[in-house]
Amino acid sequence: MGGMAIGDGAEKAPECAGKLVYLTALMLPPGETLASAGIDLNIPVVVSDDGLTTTVTPEVGVRVFYNDCDAADIAFAMPRLKPQAASIFGAAMQTTPGRWGRIPRAYIECTNDNAVAIEVQRTMIWRAPVERVVSLDSGHSPFFSMPGKLADALHGLA
Repeated sequence: MGGMAIGDGAEKAPECAGKLVYLTALMLPPGETLASAGIDLNIPVVVSDDGLTTTVTPEVGVRVFYNDCDAADIAFAMPRLKPQAASIFGAAMQTTPGRWGRIPRAYIECTNDNAVAIEVQRTMIWRAPVERVVSLDSGHSPFFSMPGKLADALHGLA
């Protein structure tokens, strides 16, 4: 959900951002929710008893977030997955063209992502255009599976 977080941060303090780089992330147009944008992440989540948070089972976590990572990275990452606010799934992006919209954006798409499918990524790029797109043959976590290639991509976008 980092894409929604950087969008919110950019809206609140656009003077603090020279460029936004979305890494296989949710990038919704102003006022849109996942549902209104027609985005189904298709991730089976476990909702807490109070309905406030969601989590994923270990099996889903590995399949969705770490499908191309090695065993050591998976062992490191899985215990660090934390509950996610359930409200984020229905939250509308509160961004405006004059604040978030004025900041240059780039997108690093990951073609083998099981969390945000490549078709979903490309739809978001089309609906909220970016200046550049870089493509990685990676799952959702290239910072584990191909850190060197990710660093090169980020350097190229800087």
